[in-house]
Amino acid sequence: MAISSVLQILVYMGIIALLTKPMGLYMARVFQGESVWLSKPLGWFERGIYAILGVDPSEEQSWKNYAGAAIVFSLVSMLFTYALLRM
Repeated sequence: MAISSVLQILVYMGIIALLTKPMGLYMARVFQGESVWLSKPLGWFERGIYAILGVDPSEEQSWKNYAGAAIVFSLVSMLFTYALLRM
């Protein structure tokens, strides 16, 4: 393996190690429902998407809705990938 390949892997692993703690703290705050630094600049966009899709952000998602969404997402992803490969 070339030295540039080893260096690239080490740099990548270093970046991942440096981002682990801040991203973990950010995700913990998001999942606890606290305000994060992206709430103000992107909050209007999120509320708009919720309004368009008819989603109530305070309502929990049932397992049936989650399973249906996962299946639809998988199907759309598979069809998109197939179409991309066919082109």
